[in-house]
Amino acid sequence: VHCWGLGSKGQLGIGNTLTLGDGANELPTPAANFGGLVVDIAIASNSTCALLADGAVRCVGDNSQGELGINSVVVIGDVMGELPPANTAVGKPAKALFGTSGTFCIITVDDGLRCWGDNTDGQLGLGNTGSLGDQTGELPKADVPVGFVPVQVAQGNNFTCARSAAGKVRCWGQNNEGQLGYGNVIVLGDNPGELPTADVNIGGTAIDISSGVHHTCAVLDGGAVRCWGRGTKGQLGI
Repeated sequence: VHCWGLGSKGQLGIGNTLTLGDGANELPTPAANFGGLVVDIAIASNSTCALLADGAVRCVGDNSQGELGINSVVVIGDVMGELPPANTAVGKPAKALFGTSGTFCIITVDDGLRCWGDNTDGQLGLGNTGSLGDQTGELPKADVPVGFVPVQVAQGNNFTCARSAAGKVRCWGQNNEGQLGYGNVIVLGDNPGELPTADVNIGGTAIDISSGVHHTCAVLDGGAVRCWGRGTKGQLGI
């Protein structure tokens, strides 16, 4: 893995806080030191997580919300000697990795969804708004009660959506602009018993989903794209 851009929290995984790519002769950058064969990466603001071939997840960078998944708020990767980072304490091997803002999620090898980090609006799906992974003993945590087997996750600013193999989509977290797709602005996931949420009425079978900061889009099996949430910049395409 080679990273470039802002490195103020060590998120480039090279053991310093240098910003790389804004000056001459800084590319190619050094390889990030995750200590194993990386098969996927995810970025959440000022943090980077890597999924290794053995299913372990290792993260570097900012950790103010516990987004590194190590049950502390210690920044990792900003000085030499901290790399490779320790495995996140998610409890099970992962087969898919997702991230945005201050939150990361994995799909485990046995098809569970587990998330950690910032939880300001219940985007972790735990029925509360407390950050997860920033204090001793918080991780591992049980699977998020999605209500179906998730195959894909899309995350925006403080909200999360999951897609099933059958093409259903369910969302939770911040909903101030209808980004959850339920025709209201009710936040879901911040109180007990709100998950699993209902299927979003996208009018078809979703084969792909993606989220921006305040909106979500789904690709349907016939090739149509349907979007919901904030449209102030024309991002809904309508």
